Amino acid sequence: MKDFFDRGFDDKTSIKLGLYEKYLTEFLGVWVALSPKDRKTTEIDIYDFFAGPGIDVNQAPGSPIVAFEVIQKFAERLASSGQKVRLWLSDNHKKRVTSLKSVFSDKSKWPKNTSIEIHEMEFGDALDANRHRLGKTPALIFADQFGVKCITPDVFRDLITFKATDLIFFISSWTLNRFTEHEHIAKYHQGIGDYLKNAKPEHIHRMVKEYYQSLVPAGCDYHLAPFSMKKKGNIHGIIFGTSHISGMRKFLKVAWDIDSERGEADFDIDNDQLIGDSPQMDLIGDDRAPKKIEVFQEELKSAILEGRLKNDKAVHEFSIFSGFWPTKHAKPIIQELYKSGALLIEGGGVRLSDECCKAPRRFTLPEQ
Repeated sequence: MKDFFDRGFDDKTSIKLGLYEKYLTEFLGVWVALSPKDRKTTEIDIYDFFAGPGIDVNQAPGSPIVAFEVIQKFAERLASSGQKVRLWLSDNHKKRVTSLKSVFSDKSKWPKNTSIEIHEMEFGDALDANRHRLGKTPALIFADQFGVKCITPDVFRDLITFKATDLIFFISSWTLNRFTEHEHIAKYHQGIGDYLKNAKPEHIHRMVKEYYQSLVPAGCDYHLAPFSMKKKGNIHGIIFGTSHISGMRKFLKVAWDIDSERGEADFDIDNDQLIGDSPQMDLIGDDRAPKKIEVFQEELKSAILEGRLKNDKAVHEFSIFSGFWPTKHAKPIIQELYKSGALLIEGGGVRLSDECCKAPRRFTLPEQ
């Protein structure tokens, strides 16, 4: 059987790499924008633990080159403020590592203030080799594993303990669903079957995300977001994880840019059949909102009227961690309640941008 990289990247791999590129651009963009007084460190780490050879058989760029080119885009500005980037690339396959070293052999072409480390290592060994930095230096981990066996519950619980570290990992959700009872799956992902047994095929990756969210210990402020991809009827995808709301904002921007209807998939995940999903739907003049948005807005309205969301900051956070834009998806609901008199807002007016987190405005229900 041909190696994955010898077959050439398909369109799903391109989507995955595009998502990684866009998020990394957002990630480094934040560091460029930070003022010196807000910068707690001048070092940034980017980890690619399943780096592959750097290119496929058709010379299409893989994740290492994607990262290299994004770093290059910001290199001058990062260097001018004294910030350093460390790109760690590792793989457990000798041939791939040899190719990687060849791709990056000319150090004169490396971006300013950037070091590139290339290692032939198993994932677990590579992780252990960086424990002295993880959690101390701001980092992004990209773990494009093959299959399901590397990001186990124990490994996941370990990864989420690292402070200032965002996580993007791929998982073959259809494999978990198809082989739930297999001893190999049961060994590494005990309990996953409870999340998948009643899930619709299109929602498998959503439920895999819920499974991982259930692994986050109580009291740990760590949030996940999925992005599903469909290939020949099989569902797999990316799971993003962060302990900071700004990280989730950046990921949602990328996800909604790719999927403007639902921010979650490269297909009609809820079978809404909206105009944007098919040119034929233009003929009927359908202007419905996606089911996902309608459900969120109903949940938001209930949470406000029941007194569970007591200010605009709470609404902002509820929206982001539910996978929605506060200013686009939550604001219409707040405006409706405010204009109807069902909701009073301290200071008057509706605002749900990032600024509301710095000085929240209190909500009051008239009957209270």
